[in-house]
Amino acid sequence: MAFRDVVNLRGDSSTKDKANPGYGGEPFAIGISADIEAVGGGEVIRGRQIEANIKYIVQLRHRTDVTHKTRVEVTGGQYAGSILNVARITPRRERGRPPLIELDCTELKN
Repeated sequence: MAFRDVVNLRGDSSTKDKANPGYGGEPFAIGISADIEAVGGGEVIRGRQIEANIKYIVQLRHRTDVTHKTRVEVTGGQYAGSILNVARITPRRERGRPPLIELDCTELKN
């Protein structure tokens, strides 16, 4: 598989007593090769405003330091500039290929 995109991975840097995660500081992984595919989206009406969301699948080589609190910052490729929140992590193994992880993500709106 050819990886066409480049991402940085940023972890939750908040303390355990904080209710919301914080993503300040440096990413824990920079320049990671990945493959990103937009797989769906939709619009939801909230408080008389339409809110759009897009879902992505991000595939990268297997890593043990990625959790559901990881934020994916796309730095190269078709979706450069996007910031994605990880919703689910699925390990992928195919015979004769290195192990991958597949991240189900949603785009963070600024």
